[in-house]
Amino acid sequence: MKGKIKISRLTGLTINKIMFCISFFHLLMPAFLFAAEPGQQILGPNELQEIFIEILQPDIPGRIEDIRISDFSSQPEKLLLPAGKINFQPERPQQGPLSPGKKFLSGHILAGNQKCAKVKMYGTMHFFNTVVLTATPLARHTIIEKNDLTTDFREVSFLADNFIDNPALAVGKELKRSIVGNAILYSNFLKNPPLVKRGDKVTITATSGAIKITAPGEVKNTAGMGESVRVKNLMSRRMLQATVVGKGQVQVEL
Repeated sequence: MKGKIKISRLTGLTINKIMFCISFFHLLMPAFLFAAEPGQQILGPNELQEIFIEILQPDIPGRIEDIRISDFSSQPEKLLLPAGKINFQPERPQQGPLSPGKKFLSGHILAGNQKCAKVKMYGTMHFFNTVVLTATPLARHTIIEKNDLTTDFREVSFLADNFIDNPALAVGKELKRSIVGNAILYSNFLKNPPLVKRGDKVTITATSGAIKITAPGEVKNTAGMGESVRVKNLMSRRMLQATVVGKGQVQVEL
């Protein structure tokens, strides 16, 4: 009985040593054992990551300027393929715009129309874009000027979608709230400055084809460019719903 136990222990120890040697040999395997011969090519991690990005790129939201991948890996890590042009055929096509975060692709590498290998690829996607920042602290109701703003190119993966990416979209707008310096500007921080206020006298314009009618009016609420406003026609005394089209100018639909 003791002899059997001793043999069992020796056998287990021997197996562990053999497995360790195999793993160690695999880690130190020289590159020439995975070398391409004439008429062959090797796809390594860099080439596979390029394929990964190329497949995902068309589904990136249009406003995103750049994407970067971290923690990329694939199974297998390398592929030995016939030389020439290759394509990737996903097992499942992407559905709709992509969001940042962990991504997985599985499919076949094709040489011509022939499937040569199956590969699984993993990576974390990061979005980068221009963002508009405040150059200095700005108070509520400030009408933003060009010098109030600066820009930076940075990761936007975790920002709300309504960040401002072009200073022209903010210049001339009014701040709804105070904001510190070097802060990212979002569209919900802004509003059109008022062009008409309650009691202002305005010109009401109505057009239909080549016909244009104007009348004097009085505004009943504050509104900015493109916003709806109630206005009283001072000739007919009727109340109308109009749209602000300029300072002292509103337009109604006939």
